[in-house]
Amino acid sequence: MRLLMVILAAVQILISQPIAVGADGTAGGGADLVEASSFVESFVVRVVAVLKDEALAPSRRDQEFRRMLFEGFDTYGGARFALGRGWRTTSESQRAEFVALFREELLRMGKWLFEGFEGEVLEVSRVRPFAKTKIVVETKVSNPEARINDVDFLVLRTDEKFQILDVYLDGFSVLETYRSEFVGPLFRGGVERVLRTLRKRLAN
Repeated sequence: MRLLMVILAAVQILISQPIAVGADGTAGGGADLVEASSFVESFVVRVVAVLKDEALAPSRRDQEFRRMLFEGFDTYGGARFALGRGWRTTSESQRAEFVALFREELLRMGKWLFEGFEGEVLEVSRVRPFAKTKIVVETKVSNPEARINDVDFLVLRTDEKFQILDVYLDGFSVLETYRSEFVGPLFRGGVERVLRTLRKRLAN
């Protein structure tokens, strides 16, 4: 427990600037902006704490990280966006497999991102409405020498909860990059080519 408390203190997220408050009561209203910021704060702290908790067996850490990541992200919506126009032409079984493979890709990316925190602090610099049900939580990494300086979260507000739709690393959308640089070129050979490539990539 002491180790966990030290980790939580090391990666705590500080609100460094006033939150931008919208005029309406949906996503963009003051309460929603504060809640979105708190959601991102809590999510990052818990995820990093699990990845750094040496009291857990590696298999248990991976299990807990997987559970929290898939709860915190809208993986179905992300997969649908990543596949782009191909989503409409795929079968239900192809969609299901692509979502499963996309989740594994997201897992790899998430571990790369969050395992890289070594005592840095994420400072929430701004929270702003993006659309009626979406909010952007902008953060900065406290260490200027870190491999990434800005990490922004696009958050979806539903009736019951918040979920992360996309992450922007130094201004670059993870989903946009994944779709344009990986899925898009592969899709010229059909969705089966995409699935075959992902299977091989994740098997390595």
